[in-house]
Amino acid sequence: MIKRLTRGAIIAIAAVMLLLPFYKANAGIPVGTWRAHPAYNDATFSIKAFGCIFVLSDGALYLYDTADNGIYTIDKTGGLGDTDIAAMGYSNTQQALVLAYSDGNIDILYQDFTIYNFTDLKNSGTVTVNELKVTGNYAYISTNIGLVVFDVQRREIKNTFRFESSVNTSVILSDSIICSTDDGTYLGIMSDNLLDKSNWKQFCTSRYSELLLFDNELTGYTPDNKIVTINRTTAAPVNVMND
Repeated sequence: MIKRLTRGAIIAIAAVMLLLPFYKANAGIPVGTWRAHPAYNDATFSIKAFGCIFVLSDGALYLYDTADNGIYTIDKTGGLGDTDIAAMGYSNTQQALVLAYSDGNIDILYQDFTIYNFTDLKNSGTVTVNELKVTGNYAYISTNIGLVVFDVQRREIKNTFRFESSVNTSVILSDSIICSTDDGTYLGIMSDNLLDKSNWKQFCTSRYSELLLFDNELTGYTPDNKIVTINRTTAAPVNVMND
């Protein structure tokens, strides 16, 4: 299912790996028997899961196992449901890695490296995945058709919150969800019926390519490559920094 990279391949991506966070791990990974040749030139995201570091690079996936210092690849020929992974996140409650492909296909990768492929979102129409964030049992997938809430435990779509334009990013606060779309940024209170679009209130007219909580501060990344801290009450950007 997975294949260890050769020394030459490791050297080719070593410079990228040095930029990513690594953690100590205990679990070993069995080596598979297939061959993979994806590109690994642009590592964009890494996450800790199952005692390994999973790295997303050029839409492909590889992992670093500190137990044997091995770097292993995983691709469609080894069990993944598709190619071109757009985003991934880890569910602590389900101990599962959620992979969202650019076309809406979803894989759930478990600790024993079994994979469950979910195709309903992909098959529902033309879907483009922009981002994925996982909180508890739920994966919040920002797409061109809205914010899709995927239940990792039940392996089904729980809700789809639709807007007038594509959802680029979202962030989950204690009692609310903030979504940034092509038409501005909106806030919804979780206790309200958010399937009713009128319950989403405009948070601000600004657009963000990424929203996240950093040191418990609401932080946004703007389309013109600025990083800002956002006041949760006024929605005003403060502490503007250039990327």
